[in-house]
Amino acid sequence: MAKERKAEVERKTKETKVKVYLNLDRSDRL
Repeated sequence: MAKERKAEVERKTKETKVKVYLNLDRSDRL
């Protein structure tokens, strides 16, 4: 159970990083 929870947290962290990266990329282009 702890392993599954950790995997979920890691997945959300990765998604957040991707969103932040895309937002930065978009603002750099403007």
